[in-house]
Amino acid sequence: MRWDDVFADLEADAAGLEGRERDAEIADRTRGELARITLADRFRAALGRTVSVRVVGVGVLEGAVTRIAAPWLLLETAGASEWLVAWPAVVSASGLPRQAVSAPPRQVAAALGWPATWRVLARDRATVHVVRHDASTLTAVPERAGSDFVELRTGSAAAATVELVPYNAVMAVRCPRER
Repeated sequence: MRWDDVFADLEADAAGLEGRERDAEIADRTRGELARITLADRFRAALGRTVSVRVVGVGVLEGAVTRIAAPWLLLETAGASEWLVAWPAVVSASGLPRQAVSAPPRQVAAALGWPATWRVLARDRATVHVVRHDASTLTAVPERAGSDFVELRTGSAAAATVELVPYNAVMAVRCPRER
């Protein structure tokens, strides 16, 4: 019996087993890392790129991803408008890169929430088109923004109506693009 051959076979078996265990560990860690990636992380990797996004109550929007925030993404579409799309309204997307980019520090992300967004829209007094989660729409001027709602004015000054809309009812907002 050649002991050298026996030990060589045992060492080869051990190396093969070690390689399979290492491959299984790498695959497991890869799945774990992928499980931490959010939809926003995938869109963040697409900043500046044109993507297609299917949105509840709107249909497919095609545009460049220009900003990502905790409650929404901003798409610059053809024409003179931009769309703020709430994350729960995103049904599907295509044209995104396979990579992901993690979120910025929480302070920055928190400053870009719905209250701050609606305050800017109310300050600008621009007419917006709001799509709500029941697919109803409203074309109005934002008047005031609370912590979880916005007041929207419809009609002329003499016949104005103010409607209060909770942020969680907003699926998308078409805004005029600044020039």
